[in-house]
Amino acid sequence: MTTPGLDVYDIAYLAAGPDRVVDTALVALVETGRVRVQPPGQLAVAELARRHPVEAAVLDAVGTRGHRSVDVVRWRLLSGGRLPPSARAWDSRYDRATSGSEAEDGRP
Repeated sequence: MTTPGLDVYDIAYLAAGPDRVVDTALVALVETGRVRVQPPGQLAVAELARRHPVEAAVLDAVGTRGHRSVDVVRWRLLSGGRLPPSARAWDSRYDRATSGSEAEDGRP
């Protein structure tokens, strides 16, 4: 079954919830050079290019001054409700994507 309309952050949320969304965004930001990891595991913004709302929220949580740990970034996002879109939006997107996929295939 395919899930059209779902991106990597949708899939991360469905796989393991909001913590996985933050981790996924951090990996994407490190891999693209927009966040640097410095010893001992501190994160620093290298480039403020925002390509997705989730990445923008994570970049804001890391901040442009100083360094932050993954735990602090996760806490800033999840405790303040700053991680867009909400879980409810992800759940409804998933429902729409899977119901559309099943209807096209003719499978129950």
